[in-house]
Amino acid sequence: MKASVVSAIGGGFAVQELELAQPLDREVLIDVKASGLCHSDLTLATAGIGQPPPVVLGHEVAGVVVAKGAHVTGINLGDHVVASLIQFCGRCTQCLSGHTYSCLHPEATLRGQDEPARLHARDGSVVNQGYGLGGLPPTAQVAHQQAQYLVRTLQRRLGGKEAPDFVYRDFGALVSLADYDAFGSLGKFGIFKGGIIRGQLAQFSHVMLYRSHQARIHGFWRGGLLWLVDRLNARLRAPIRLD
Repeated sequence: MKASVVSAIGGGFAVQELELAQPLDREVLIDVKASGLCHSDLTLATAGIGQPPPVVLGHEVAGVVVAKGAHVTGINLGDHVVASLIQFCGRCTQCLSGHTYSCLHPEATLRGQDEPARLHARDGSVVNQGYGLGGLPPTAQVAHQQAQYLVRTLQRRLGGKEAPDFVYRDFGALVSLADYDAFGSLGKFGIFKGGIIRGQLAQFSHVMLYRSHQARIHGFWRGGLLWLVDRLNARLRAPIRLD
């Protein structure tokens, strides 16, 4: 199969031919129909936080089940499914009490050291899966930029006129860890070759990016009202602590 692989931190994405193993007892094989390239994927590819290369990223996956292991229940061949980056074993006390997001053994969803890897390069070397998924095929969409492109060119295309090809530009990426920390990669502009930011500047940039998304979706005034409501809630509601 073809997949978009990060072979080295900061080296970008490259389409490669990979070998995909068949599913084991509790695994399913999904024919990916759509997968999103999230800003966090870009940050992982440029900053190398927790996902060692070579790695296939992409954790917003939708597709169809084409094969499954012998012990899989509740999922049938041909089912349309989405995949989640939240890995949970389904057997620990947290999972059994309904708190799968706090699973004590998320590594149970991965293959063991004594089992064959799911992904291999043509030379036999192991290729890792981001968050145990790795759903980024070569057709993954960079949604925001493609939407802007369509707004500018759709009428021309419908009228049978020539339109420029879509070109993706790396504007950087941001990952926020709530109040604890934040990371960001800066895009390349002209002679500026990009870089990494961390801390309060990255947190502030993440907040501004999030608010700009709200304004684009809901409009300027409603987006501003949502921001005001969030600020009031932050002042009036007690913070939540997870032990």
